[in-house]
Amino acid sequence: MVHGLLHLLGFDHEVSKVAEEEMEKEEEHILNTLEWRGKGLIKSAYDIATVMEHLQNSVEADSNIEKVILQEKHQPKLSHIICDIDGTIMDYEGGLHEKSIGSLREAIATGVNVIMVTGKSRASTIRTFKLLDFREKGDFISETSPGVFLQGSLIYGRDGKKVHRAELDLDVCKEALLYSLKHRIPLVAYCEEQCLTLFEHPFVELLHTVHNENKVKVMHSIEDLLEYSSIQKLLLFDSTKEDSSVLRQHFSELSRGKAHVIKMHSNTIDIVPLNTSKGGGLRILLDHLGITKDCDLDSIGDYTRWLSNK
Repeated sequence: MVHGLLHLLGFDHEVSKVAEEEMEKEEEHILNTLEWRGKGLIKSAYDIATVMEHLQNSVEADSNIEKVILQEKHQPKLSHIICDIDGTIMDYEGGLHEKSIGSLREAIATGVNVIMVTGKSRASTIRTFKLLDFREKGDFISETSPGVFLQGSLIYGRDGKKVHRAELDLDVCKEALLYSLKHRIPLVAYCEEQCLTLFEHPFVELLHTVHNENKVKVMHSIEDLLEYSSIQKLLLFDSTKEDSSVLRQHFSELSRGKAHVIKMHSNTIDIVPLNTSKGGGLRILLDHLGITKDCDLDSIGDYTRWLSNK
């Protein structure tokens, strides 16, 4: 009734915010004079509107939370991890990197697929992980697993089938073998899974006893070694106490335009076919598997930077 009388007197709360506040104030004054203990109509309407707004906001907030939870539930989980061995799973002396191994175990336990990208042979990689006893997923690295090996010279795709094989230039191999014999520099030739050398040496033996490569076979001559099979990688040890930089410089000049020389450690170098690398091999494999840049990839080891720029 008071609200209606105020309208008759010319008050109108719908004209503006100021008019609303003026009418509300007058309404409350009259009601207080009449000792009315309730609220005025404008105040009641305002409070109801405020409550309704809060409820609406609450409903929207709950809805948004549900949407976020739903999105998180349906977020594509990590699908593939790229992993190296030397410097990642173990150091160059054969010591284990427990933190990396722990991360890998956690990923495998959730069903993430592991793609090995390494300078080692496939046989060495399989043997290494069998010794680590990854029971979470059985033989998750096997002869049927995809992977990049021998610095990208050998790539295996679906079902472990070979999809890429690069071979070292024959003249480069011959020169390296001659240098090895002349200077008694230990050398190992990788012919897929088989390792060959020209003479026994403690460093060569470590490939089998520490780094899990197949037993290195000693060949009687350079000719016998070259006739055995094509070579994907040469590994040379600098058996002196000097840094392998001198060895690398010599073979970089010797193989210029024919092969790629990589300094792997303070006393070793790898010689691989020209335009061959682990990163390049990984790109070939991902294309083969249909894994695009939109897939959820992560890495343990050397490939974080490459993946961040994919």
